[in-house]
Amino acid sequence: MGQRAFQAGQLSCVLGQIIRKHLQTTEAQLASQIGVSPDTMTRWLNGRSSINVDHFAAIAQSLGISPEELIREAIEQMASSGAQLVS
Repeated sequence: MGQRAFQAGQLSCVLGQIIRKHLQTTEAQLASQIGVSPDTMTRWLNGRSSINVDHFAAIAQSLGISPEELIREAIEQMASSGAQLVS
C-alpha cells in the first residue's frame, strides 16, 4: 500500500473545516477581528488560498485555542481519512 503526502490545498481545506467547527461567531466577524476582508476569510476557509502564519495565529487566538491544537486536529482528521504525512 503506497503512502500519500498531505497536499497544501488539502491541509487548507481541513484547517477551514476545523476553524469552522470552533467558530463561535460569523466568518465576517472573525475576518474583521483579524483585519482581513470577508472574501479573504472565505478563500482561506474553503482552501482556495493558504493562511499565512501571522493570520493563522490570530485566528487561533480569536478561537481561544493554540495554533498547535488547530494543526493537530487537522492532521488527525487527515490521517483518519487515510492520508499519511511523508517527508
